[in-house]
Amino acid sequence: MMRTPPHFFKFPIFLLLALVSFFLSGCGKEKVTEKYPNGKSKVVRNYGWIGGESKENLKRERVYYFNGNLESDTRFKSGQRHGDYHDFWHNGQKKSDGQFVKGKKEGTWLFFFNQFTPSAKGVFKADLKEGTWRQFWETGASRAEGDFHQGKEIGLQKEWDVKGDILIENSCFESNPSGLYHSYYPSKTPKEEYGCTKGLPDGLYTRKDMDGMIVEKGHFDSAGRKDSVWETFHPDGKRASLKHLRQGFEFDSSFVWDLAGRLRERAYFDSGTGEHLRYDSLGHLVERQHFFKSHPEGESWTYYTNGNKHALVLYKEGLPTELHKWYANGKLRTEGQFTQGKYSGEWKEYGENGTLLQSSQYQDGTLHGLQLFYDTNGKLTRTLRYEHGYPAEGKIPAALAAGIEKQLTPKNAQDPFPSTQK
Repeated sequence: MMRTPPHFFKFPIFLLLALVSFFLSGCGKEKVTEKYPNGKSKVVRNYGWIGGESKENLKRERVYYFNGNLESDTRFKSGQRHGDYHDFWHNGQKKSDGQFVKGKKEGTWLFFFNQFTPSAKGVFKADLKEGTWRQFWETGASRAEGDFHQGKEIGLQKEWDVKGDILIENSCFESNPSGLYHSYYPSKTPKEEYGCTKGLPDGLYTRKDMDGMIVEKGHFDSAGRKDSVWETFHPDGKRASLKHLRQGFEFDSSFVWDLAGRLRERAYFDSGTGEHLRYDSLGHLVERQHFFKSHPEGESWTYYTNGNKHALVLYKEGLPTELHKWYANGKLRTEGQFTQGKYSGEWKEYGENGTLLQSSQYQDGTLHGLQLFYDTNGKLTRTLRYEHGYPAEGKIPAALAAGIEKQLTPKNAQDPFPSTQK
């Protein structure tokens, strides 16, 4: 005769499995791990019942905005993001929906402008975009569409304006052996056009205005560098500029003309090294600058229309090292130096009579140290001290305070000088 099993063996298996699942799920211990100053929860985490508050035992994390709305809801497994993921805008509207598998985005992801209006849709495979991705305008109209493989753009990408008119057709990607780039004005008139090889521009380049007139044309070499003759044109079709380039560097003579045909700029370069001159509408030289490998180098001068010097900037390896400026009467106006292209050391400002008006100390591009102010007679009127761009203290010379300084304490002292003197 068969023995009847003990009573507890009659416990329904499905209930037993449900209980096990509950204890192993993210419905375990909940803990607020971070709060806002007002006491509201910022980060809330759920841990499994067994395993403590370790990273590997984390099951779920919810992050909240300051206003109490949920910012993100993330599931975890073995210390990695795993499972459904949702995040939201600060007003509570949906921002994105997707899934993680072992810490990486997988499957279809949706991105939203708001609760019901998607902004983009596509598939991730091991955290990389794969297949067709689409972007949308808030009206629901298509904004962009293109294909990806292992996170890289392939094939043809298209973009449209909100009315549905084509703006860009582009197949110039590294993954394509060859391609074309076309852009359009909202009127569907062609704007830019060039070919490419493995994502690099190659061959003829043209840019047109909305009336279909060419405003720029040139040529790229096989390495994607500007090469040969490049020209720009005014709206009436007259040439606006002419440059000769070789492997991306200016070479030989170049010119710029205004609408009236007057020469405004000219230069002569050899592999990007040379001199650039700029003129005003009357033909007066107003700027002279030296270049090395297309970067400013050495002296860069500007002039008043009467020929007097206006400013001198010294460059080294493309960065300024010193600045000197003069008034139209020839008197020095400003002088200072740069370190790594940023204001540094002492900078001085002078009046038209040559009197020192201001002395300032700089470090890493910001005021740091004493800043002194003088009147037109050269007498010190004010002293300020800065620390890394922020005022540290101010002081009025006692001899000029006329007794005011004795009446004011540091806590209620007011600055008697207008801010325009700073």
